[in-house]
Amino acid sequence: SSLTSVTIPNSVTTIDYQAFENCSSLTSVIMGNSVSYIGAFVFSGCSSLTSVTIPNSVATIEYGTFADCSGLKSLTVEWLNPLNVGDLYVDASKITLYVPAGTKALYQNAPEWKDFGNIVEEGEPAGGTDIKDVATPDISVYPNPTAGVVNITNANGAEVKVYNLNGALLHRTRENRVDLSGEPSGIYLLRVGDETVKVVKK
Repeated sequence: SSLTSVTIPNSVTTIDYQAFENCSSLTSVIMGNSVSYIGAFVFSGCSSLTSVTIPNSVATIEYGTFADCSGLKSLTVEWLNPLNVGDLYVDASKITLYVPAGTKALYQNAPEWKDFGNIVEEGEPAGGTDIKDVATPDISVYPNPTAGVVNITNANGAEVKVYNLNGALLHRTRENRVDLSGEPSGIYLLRVGDETVKVVKK
């Protein structure tokens, strides 16, 4: 009941039945992009959980995943085609569902997702955005270059997104850190609100 945050690394493929049930202090879950299966009632009773991002690697979500998650306000999914899921046991009318750009109509017509009260499309970084090699005084990103974890200051609760140079969305979080240790060496674009910063992974 004292567990507050969980980061699931890219080596994990399955989160099984009731894994985090009744972790009532859990506020943050960051899932690696390798997770393909989320079992029944995995986050049941996590009443402090306010937002969850489910990567597009997930192919199966069993029923009751978010049962009794009374604090859940936002759910971000990354499938271009709505996944057929079991009953999530949520009051969908009170939760904002964030979906990939151009897919809102698909989710509005999908039986498992149409009941969400607010469905919002997430956009890609705008073309022509100034990309800064160093952080502005408002946003600080360190260490840069990094061997893995990147810390962000002054994000003011804005959503943090990480893209590769091909424009593919790799990570999305509202935490003040992003773990790139599972990504290959190279250059990544870290977007915080309207700011985009170039991050080098060693």
